[in-house]
Order: sequence, then structure tokens, then C-alpha cells
Amino acid sequence: MGRAARFCGSTPDAGRRRVASGPICSSPAGGIRTRLGVAIDLDNFLDNFLDNFLENFMNQQNGYEAPRLYHTMRCKDPEAMIAWLKNVLGFAERVVYRKEGTVVHAELAFGSSILMLGAHRDDAYAKRVGDIGGHRTDAIYLAVDDPDALYEKVKASGATIEMEPYNTDYGSRDFAARDPEGGLWSFGTYWPKVGEESLPG
Repeated sequence: MGRAARFCGSTPDAGRRRVASGPICSSPAGGIRTRLGVAIDLDNFLDNFLDNFLENFMNQQNGYEAPRLYHTMRCKDPEAMIAWLKNVLGFAERVVYRKEGTVVHAELAFGSSILMLGAHRDDAYAKRVGDIGGHRTDAIYLAVDDPDALYEKVKASGATIEMEPYNTDYGSRDFAARDPEGGLWSFGTYWPKVGEESLPG
């Protein structure tokens, strides 16, 4: 029994439960299955929830709040995207949920930030956000410590470089490239933080 199960005074097979996202039901081997049909180990789920709750509580006590804005992506090949994010950009895999071998939801961390992604599918959400074929207007900016070193890794991965490294007029060292599915990424040393004084206009 995991820490969270002991803390809550329950066990993974304690029957039907309800969480914010809707009903979840017990399944064999102490797991649960959501309405999406994704199997989740309830003991690990509760452990992670408790860890995150305690971490957020301590952060708030120290005057730090976790990010509230998260970028999300739908990918034609999410496994390749996850590998590129980890092996080239240095993201860490936080969690990946798969259904019948397909990534339905993944979270990858870079410092205190989390990127969420899943496989492209023809549903109502996909129709709202469009696709890579000329409809996307978003881009991702990632604050990094050494953009020149990262540029070499990104270039070596075969990614299309949109802007070579250059110095901006506000003191940042930047470059831009495309991810494996054509999404535009910008990288730079400019790293604004809530609570800090902004740059003069």
C-alpha cells in the first residue's frame, strides 16, 4: 500500500470513487480506468497527488506559486515528439498515459514548466484549434541558460533552423527552429518572472 493510500485510510480496491474529471472505477490489480478507458494505478495516482499537494503547499509558504499557464499540443507522432523533447531539448518525462499503444496525454517538465501533449485525433477540440497545415498561429518560447549550446543540439537533430543565434536589442541571446511536426519554437536567455520589474519600454 502506498503512502497516499495509508494517508487517506483507503486502498486501491476500495470501490467506486469520483474525482474532478468524473467517475473512475476500480479495475484488476489495484488500478482504475477513466471514462477515456485509460488504466491508471490508483495507489501511484494518489501518491503523486499528495506529493504535488505538499509541494504546492510548501511553495506557497515560501512565496512561490507554480505556473498556471501550460502549453498543449496535438501531435501526429507523439512518441517521436516526446523523444525529441527529452533527447534534444532536455525535457523530463513526468507522466505518459497510453491507450492501446497511443499516447492520449503526456506531461513533460522543463524546470518548473510543464508541456502537455497527446496524439492528434479527429474530434471537436481538434476542429477548434486547427492543425499544422496553415492554421496554427501559436509559437513556443523557451527560456534557456545556454542557447548557443542548445542550438548545436537542435541543428544536429536535423531540425529546421528558422533564425540563427543572434543578440536582441533587449539583451537576450535567441534562435528559432521547427520541431519534428513543424511547430515553431523560439529559445532565448530572456526569462521574465512574475514579481520582478519588467524591462523598460
